[in-house]
Amino acid sequence: MNALNRTTLAVVASVVAIASASADTIYYVAPGANNFYNSTSGNEYGNQVTFPSNPSGNWTIQSLTVPYYSNYGLNGGMSLKIYSNDGAAGAPGTTLWASGPLDILNGGGSVTVPFPYSADNQIPNTLTYTVSFAGSSVAGNQAGLYLPGNGPAVGSAQGIWSGAAGIWEKRAIDGGVVPVFQATITAVPEPSTWALAGVGLVGLIAAASRSRKG
Repeated sequence: MNALNRTTLAVVASVVAIASASADTIYYVAPGANNFYNSTSGNEYGNQVTFPSNPSGNWTIQSLTVPYYSNYGLNGGMSLKIYSNDGAAGAPGTTLWASGPLDILNGGGSVTVPFPYSADNQIPNTLTYTVSFAGSSVAGNQAGLYLPGNGPAVGSAQGIWSGAAGIWEKRAIDGGVVPVFQATITAVPEPSTWALAGVGLVGLIAAASRSRKG
């Protein structure tokens, strides 16, 4: 193997190692008490969250995991959305991503949505994720997100937004306590960070090539 090929492989290995090390949990609420927030209206609701500071700018979302409870007689559906908080008075405004219907199981479970690494999936430092449950308005059906009684272990939450058709209200429960739902969001640095890293690594390859020719 010549020196250039060895250098190229080393560079590729470095990029893989850096990428693996840089994937991070930027929001996490751990399991706790088995309380859950039941919605019978079919409205959307979810937490407004803020992530740890990223020196390179925005984060690029990698996955969103939301545990849920349900006791539907039959399997039902959940829809997830992510909003920028650019609406009136900081409410959800621009829809950044929407899942469409996702199957959920009677008895509850957990939904994890993976996102491809793309500039299209950059997220602001503060956003609101929401859920809505199909079939929750049927008598006897219950579905909701878990309220573990914990604050976020990573990141922070600024309360719950609930609404439909673009009309939102901030809510609290249990005598004004802000509900924090169990959820996990992972992300990696924005693509521009890797673009800059790539430029530097290409420079290493070029330098190795010049050295070999010399």
